[in-house]
Amino acid sequence: MKKKIFSSKSIYTAIITTAAVALTLSAALIFALVHISASTPTAFSGGITSSDDAILQANGEAGLFLADITTTPSPAEEALYTGLKNSDTSINLESFSLTKDEVSQIFERVLYSHPDLFYVSRSYSYTYTPNETVLSLTPKYLYKGAALTAAKNEYSSLVADIASGVKSSWSNIEKLIYLNDYFCLNFSYDSTYTKGDAYTLLKEKTGVCQAYSLAFGAVLDYLGIKNGYVSSKSMNHAWNVVYIDGAWYHLDVTWNDASDVEGKAGHSNFLLSDVGISSPSASNHNGWTPDYNCTSTKYDTAIWRTVNTPFVYANGAWYAVDSSDFTVYKYNLNVGTRTALTTISGKWSIWDDNGAYISCYSGIGIYNGTLYYNNTSKIFAYDLATGNSRVLAEVDNTDGYMYYLTITGNKLTYYLRTSEKSAITAMRTIDLDAASEKYTVTYIVDNTVYYIGYYVPGVMIAPPQPPMKEGYVFTGWSPAPPNVMPEENLTVFAIFDVCNHKNTTEIVVKEATCTKDGTSRVVCSDCGKVVSELTVKAGHKPGTWQVTKAATCVSDGLRERLCSVCGKSLESEVVPATGIHIFGPWEIIKEPTGDSDGLRRRTCITCGEVEEETFSSPVSPDTETEPDSNDASTEPVTETGILDTETVTDTGSVIDDGRKNYISNQVALYILIVIISGAISCFLIMLIIKNDKNNNTKTKVKNKIKKRRKNLNK
Repeated sequence: MKKKIFSSKSIYTAIITTAAVALTLSAALIFALVHISASTPTAFSGGITSSDDAILQANGEAGLFLADITTTPSPAEEALYTGLKNSDTSINLESFSLTKDEVSQIFERVLYSHPDLFYVSRSYSYTYTPNETVLSLTPKYLYKGAALTAAKNEYSSLVADIASGVKSSWSNIEKLIYLNDYFCLNFSYDSTYTKGDAYTLLKEKTGVCQAYSLAFGAVLDYLGIKNGYVSSKSMNHAWNVVYIDGAWYHLDVTWNDASDVEGKAGHSNFLLSDVGISSPSASNHNGWTPDYNCTSTKYDTAIWRTVNTPFVYANGAWYAVDSSDFTVYKYNLNVGTRTALTTISGKWSIWDDNGAYISCYSGIGIYNGTLYYNNTSKIFAYDLATGNSRVLAEVDNTDGYMYYLTITGNKLTYYLRTSEKSAITAMRTIDLDAASEKYTVTYIVDNTVYYIGYYVPGVMIAPPQPPMKEGYVFTGWSPAPPNVMPEENLTVFAIFDVCNHKNTTEIVVKEATCTKDGTSRVVCSDCGKVVSELTVKAGHKPGTWQVTKAATCVSDGLRERLCSVCGKSLESEVVPATGIHIFGPWEIIKEPTGDSDGLRRRTCITCGEVEEETFSSPVSPDTETEPDSNDASTEPVTETGILDTETVTDTGSVIDDGRKNYISNQVALYILIVIISGAISCFLIMLIIKNDKNNNTKTKVKNKIKKRRKNLNK
């Protein structure tokens, strides 16, 4: 018969003990794996969420990809831009200690303040630590290799082509007027809401508000005109601000082109203040960021506000039609004055209705010294030299009325519609060279053609503006042209006498800056000779006060007044220390007992000031997240957040961000738990074995006693 080593009760106890030890080991293993995996950097795929592009605003506008742009880029933004500009596969951001949300924000800001990054996708991935500090960002690019090089070259060429139409002699206002009108005439709004970058707009001639703003800003950058990009999430819209004449102004080229009508260019959103852009006439813009402080109202009621045609340029002057009074004007945009040339007859009747519109819908164009404009059924030709106006053509209004016209080269195109915003019912082109038989008067100045006038026989001849020759004054033409154009071509020559420079005008050649003087010239108005040169003194323009260093509980802060032009600090003031501490969580030093109070302590996270107090009831530091009512901070400060930001740097050549020590600590903890669990298991089993031995010994003794008693009874 086999000996019984363990009793059933002992076996049951051993099973229970083994199961408990197994559960302990499993929990330790899971604990270690979770903490080790949490300590390693995690790759996270993320993207910037688009605004709701499918929703149209009341005025027909819906933008894409809006961002909270800042006026001054941070070091992190500059590092990100450099990496994206170089098409880096990974961009190191560890030194900036950014959260995932902060990286998302600066990624948006960089994309939407740099139109040349059109090839960067809005999707990206990044790595981060357990406390969600981003280590690096991995961009995605829409173009790579040869395709990227070709796209960049084409983008640069398209920007340069637009800028080439700008004359260097124009003022900034004239350049901006020209570019505003160019964008209105050559680009259209993307009703699919999918084309939001500058390159696509320039290439495909269509895009949303963001594309308009980015491309417009790219051309201004090329021309050296200071500008910015603003957006409004409440409006789902983006536009530009520009800096001229020492002030910022709003310029919304998208809404100046809101109707997308051929031949129309609006100016109701051109060079406005914050108040002006918020007005009903500018469609109540609101909620934009950043704030460029567009406080100057200089152009809020400018003469171009009611002009819905492009401004055309000839012989040093600009021409346009004012839609409010049906008049063709000659404009001096720099001075802000205009001269009426002719009034357009008739009004635009409402199709199939007895009423009429109150606005004028004439277009305007210029070719060979002649302005062309229209009413509902006639095209007029206005000779700038003579001031004579004639009917070039009369059209059939069966399919609609004429709404605007355009001129490209010697081709004039007019458009028939039943209303301004209706579809084109007919469009036709006129060859201006062949429109009527004309003869020419050629005006010669010093053996060079100065001007050629084209005249129909029998009309009045008026010479062009008198030519200028330095040191001389113009006295007439020889031979003198007749009053009425004959049926032959004529050639006449300019006659000059020595000028005495009685009439002069001062012209600014170079504007003064903050640190450098400018120059101006006194020029003879009769002959153009520079009589003298003057120096315009330099000087800073003080801006508003800005806090450059925030005051703390123990240290003073600093605020400075900067030059609004160059940013130089002009004066500064000390901001006194607040004296208000921002304390961290309470730390229990001594628990309360029945006989004595407890003691707890907290430390100012700024200066290390310690505050202690007694308390009579237990306080758990894990649940103490609300700051004391005397604290200046309104945000809870948790101990966990402080510990998560701690990093350890290895003394070797490889930088350690703290993860290595963290992993080692978790492995050591796991090994310690395993050793302790094993020791407990061995101890329990030894107790079971010892107990069973004792039980067996007692049983043997009892059996011997029983056997002896049995023998005695016999």
